[in-house]
Amino acid sequence: DLFNQMTVEVIQTMAVQAAIALGNARRLKEQMRRVEILDKRAGTVSKLIKTTNELSLDRPLERSLEILAEGIRDASPYQVVLISTVNPETKLQQRVAGVGIPPETLSLLKGHLQPWKKVQQFLRREFKIGSGYFIPYEKRPVVPDELLLVRIIQEDENGGPNDWHPEDILCFPLQDGAGEPIGLISLDAPRDGKRPEPDMLEPVEIFAAQTALII
Repeated sequence: DLFNQMTVEVIQTMAVQAAIALGNARRLKEQMRRVEILDKRAGTVSKLIKTTNELSLDRPLERSLEILAEGIRDASPYQVVLISTVNPETKLQQRVAGVGIPPETLSLLKGHLQPWKKVQQFLRREFKIGSGYFIPYEKRPVVPDELLLVRIIQEDENGGPNDWHPEDILCFPLQDGAGEPIGLISLDAPRDGKRPEPDMLEPVEIFAAQTALII
């Protein structure tokens, strides 16, 4: 009958309008997300330029890496940044510069040389995230005696599965043009207390490329 036909048409019209509104909302959300990403990239590039301007050829390598560590801290979510080098002849890793680490702990780390081949045992394909590696503590391989790892922050007993754990590992290996290891950037203590998502790490990847050039 006519009433039922009109009811069906009204419902169909409302359904179409709802679908259009939902589509518009999704497109708006996606556009806002793209704007946010572009803003973050612009901010990262700005911080990188500022950091690069502070570098000079006559600075000692340690001081240059300290400046880069500060830049990574300011441009990324991570409050703790540690930069190491790898000796091309001995293949030993040495921590050189860091921010957000107590001085006595940083001194301890700097004084401990460790074989790069032992570090490589952690850099498994399953832990790959972007150009870095995230090793959750519950899946972390057994730490060899040759490696010195320290806990910088305290564990949150109420933390959930996506929350950062003090024994989580996030690092970015650095390589030369031939693909040989020359260093490592390690990160800890995210400001939001969360484990990393790929889009969070773009600033670190940008600074990692610059750090490899400095080393």
